[in-house]
Amino acid sequence: MTDSPQEARGRDRFNEIVVPTAKGLEKFFWNLAWFTLLCVLLLGGTCIPRPSQQGGSRDQQHGADATGSEHLPDLQHASEVGN
Repeated sequence: MTDSPQEARGRDRFNEIVVPTAKGLEKFFWNLAWFTLLCVLLLGGTCIPRPSQQGGSRDQQHGADATGSEHLPDLQHASEVGN
C-alpha cells in the first residue's frame, strides 16, 4: 500500500506538531503535580481547608449557645428578684 502525498503530509504534521505538544503538556502537568505535592509536604497543607478541625471548635461554641449557658445568670437573677 502506498500512501498519497496528502496522507503522508498529514501524518508528518501529526508527528511533528501534535506528538511533541502532547509530550510537553504531559511533562508540564507531571511537574505541576510533583511541585504541588512538595508544597503540601513542606507547608503542611495549610491551604487545604480542614472542616473537621475548624468545625469542631465552632460546633462546641454553637452548642454552648444553644443550651443557653449565657442566659442562666439572667434567669437566676430574675428568680432572686422575684423572691
